[in-house]
Amino acid sequence: MSNAKILIVEDEGITAEDIKDCLTSLNYDVLCICSTGEDAIEKVRELAPDLVLMDIMLAGVVDGIQSAEIIREQYGTPVVYLTAYTDPQTLDRAKITDPYGYVLKPFDQRDLQIAVEIALHKHSLQSKIAESQRWLSTTVASVHDALIAVDSSYRIITMNQSAEQLTGWKEADAHGRIFTQVYTSCDAHTGEDLPTPIHLALESGETVTRNGEALLIARGGHVYPVDETASLIVDEIRGVQGAVLVFRDASQRLENENKYRDDLVPAVLDSIAAMLVVTDAEGKIIRLNEKARRVTGLEEEEVKDKYFWDLCSNQEDTDHTSNSFKNINGVKNEMSFDCSWSTKSEGDLKIRWCNSAIREGSDEISYILCTGVGL
Repeated sequence: MSNAKILIVEDEGITAEDIKDCLTSLNYDVLCICSTGEDAIEKVRELAPDLVLMDIMLAGVVDGIQSAEIIREQYGTPVVYLTAYTDPQTLDRAKITDPYGYVLKPFDQRDLQIAVEIALHKHSLQSKIAESQRWLSTTVASVHDALIAVDSSYRIITMNQSAEQLTGWKEADAHGRIFTQVYTSCDAHTGEDLPTPIHLALESGETVTRNGEALLIARGGHVYPVDETASLIVDEIRGVQGAVLVFRDASQRLENENKYRDDLVPAVLDSIAAMLVVTDAEGKIIRLNEKARRVTGLEEEEVKDKYFWDLCSNQEDTDHTSNSFKNINGVKNEMSFDCSWSTKSEGDLKIRWCNSAIREGSDEISYILCTGVGL
């Protein structure tokens, strides 16, 4: 990298001048020559070189290794060591400072050029990686929804502050852990284990979205319904490298939807001309529409906690109707039957019923819709 700015730290004057002449002939910009570690640290601060060539053994209070460590930690400037010492103790001390290379004395111009070019290139790549990581960290942190990224072994790479808040885990504690150690969830309907979207995405190779189907069990014991979307992390060369889960607390959304449904459903039911009765999966009455209330003379408060067959006017119809509900709660989705109901206005009324089991995203019955007409 021609025109790179280089600082030489060498306490042997002749050697320092030789190095300067070599670098100048290779079109590098030699900023200055320092003979002590203290001076080198000060010049790095003042001149901001692209690279420091540092003699390991310097006279003075601060030797080359100590100087390199300070320069790396405070300024991030790459250092290449110049040394005639290859003993294990010296090399072990030098390795701790994470140098960008070594040039063994005596050396020629070619050795010096190779060491400098490799160090500058390596530093350039690492700077780009560090910049990308900063951009990634900033992007992840700025995402409003909770986000967790994992590698192909399901180990957590990163998570943002929203994910920390929902899971109860700090990113520093979660990093490197298996995903399910941090993100514990279960089926929102049954409480049973449920494959996470991360697992489904990595197994299927496709984006997976689930809304309100899972409960997230946070570290502190809080439980939230969650909306989840998992997408793959794909490298053009190496293929799938992991996955990202974006999720949010779905409590407010579900509450709003339930409120909307609670407000809307009665209005819809009351607009229908037929008798409509809504029961739970066991047949316990939840709601009567206006037609059913008018025909029976009953209000919803009067039938609360009653079963559908409790309104039958005779034991035979009671038994038959009860058995019909047991059948629909087993394997059937629909049932039809006739029975007599006791009404306040018309006495015993023969009614033909067609009942349908409603299942909302589950094999379990959510409620039963009963439609009746008088015979």
